[in-house]
Amino acid sequence: MKTLYKLVILSTLGFTITIVYVIYSNQTIVATTQSMKQIKTPFKSFIYATGVVEPENTNIPIGSPVTGVLTKLFVHTGQEIKIGDPLFSIDSRSIRYKIEFLKEKIKVSEANLTKILRKHQIKEELHKKAPEAISKQDYFISADDLALAKAQLALAESELKVLTMELKRYTVYSPINGERGNISIVVKYHQGLLL
Repeated sequence: MKTLYKLVILSTLGFTITIVYVIYSNQTIVATTQSMKQIKTPFKSFIYATGVVEPENTNIPIGSPVTGVLTKLFVHTGQEIKIGDPLFSIDSRSIRYKIEFLKEKIKVSEANLTKILRKHQIKEELHKKAPEAISKQDYFISADDLALAKAQLALAESELKVLTMELKRYTVYSPINGERGNISIVVKYHQGLLL
């Protein structure tokens, strides 16, 4: 019996809260607005308009093939630019560090090649003068080591060329000639990164 009374009281309370909520949520809200202030211009005649100023031809989207932090902006408003002028650059420290590492790797590969070349030249001279003094296996291993050292140097130099080309992607250049006042760069950022 007590549970029946509790259910009746709870249902009555819920019904009452629902009715009160419906009544108060259906009230209209009065919006208060203020009149716009008059703008005084220094000109006798003018045209008031809103919109976007667009270039004479078309908008040219310019982006970067890599994401990163913008480190330098080479142009400013009103500057005349030519095709190929740099517009902006992106932080390229990681690539530069890799390039420096590869330069050192090339020096090591060159030193290793010089060492193996000298050993091979000695074995080659010995093989020419006294073929029995050195085994064919030693001679061919020496020749293989020389070929491997040359290949490692060529590989390191190729990696350096690739990274040097990659470094160029961190600077964006103008695809057109821009006349005074026609250039404006909008940079979009997301969490500190250039998009």
